[in-house]
Amino acid sequence: MKRYLLDSNAVTSFINRREPLWTRILEARRQGARIGTCEPVVAELLYGIELSQSREANMKRLQQGLSRLICWPLDRRASAEY
Repeated sequence: MKRYLLDSNAVTSFINRREPLWTRILEARRQGARIGTCEPVVAELLYGIELSQSREANMKRLQQGLSRLICWPLDRRASAEY
């Protein structure tokens, strides 16, 4: 089974349903791939939201988007595999 680890730019595009990434992720899922991100990316996104003018709306969008992704822990073994 393929797994895809999304960085902060890709997670943002996924949450905002930006093409062509949105379609590619849906297709990968249909083919059985697991799509996710990791905690350092979540931390980056949360930091960005704290500085935004639309904090509450952005936080809600992030929470909804993350609920549709796996969030893998990132340790040394995971870093080596990545």
